[in-house]
Amino acid sequence: RNLEDRVLQLAGEVQTVGSLGEAPGQYAIGRAWLALGRPEQAQLNLGKARALGFDTPELRSALGRALLELHQRALDEAWRIGPEDARKEALDRLQIRATSRIEPLLKSGATASLIPLAYLEGQSAWVAGRWEEAAARAREAAAQAPWFYEARLLEAQALLSWGLPKSGPERTAILAAAQESAQSAWKAAPCDVQALELAGRIGVLR
Repeated sequence: RNLEDRVLQLAGEVQTVGSLGEAPGQYAIGRAWLALGRPEQAQLNLGKARALGFDTPELRSALGRALLELHQRALDEAWRIGPEDARKEALDRLQIRATSRIEPLLKSGATASLIPLAYLEGQSAWVAGRWEEAAARAREAAAQAPWFYEARLLEAQALLSWGLPKSGPERTAILAAAQESAQSAWKAAPCDVQALELAGRIGVLR
């Protein structure tokens, strides 16, 4: 709660800095919300920063991450839809949206510094629905850059998407691996609430 209070305080300060500081301020707030596991709020602030002209590869990468998290949550809900036709329609609609909106952001943010190439390839595979490939690229990125905990987070998201439509022991094994990856990401970055929430959500779905 104290961290959220600090972000809200920063948001208040941004309102007083004037037009020159508003765009980078909105970007900083968006990154903070993203780290706190609040992708809805992160999307709003990052979108404001972009609309104000702060359109950098780092911003597009962060905005893509926020939308990826929202996409994952929407996928979780879609897989709970009972009638098969309605479920397929919802999943297809989400896939089209991800391909048209999220993938371009991730690709245009690919030049952001310190992001392993395998991670960017994994993000593109994840958005395209190639979840097994996405998990493999995420593991490759984690091996290339052990400090880059986001690779473990991507691996968890990809495994979750891959495992949800499965059944029986195969589903159990894939979701267990997904939860392990999310927990690994959280241990590497305990301030990233997104990783903790993802681990908890996978635990419920198992």
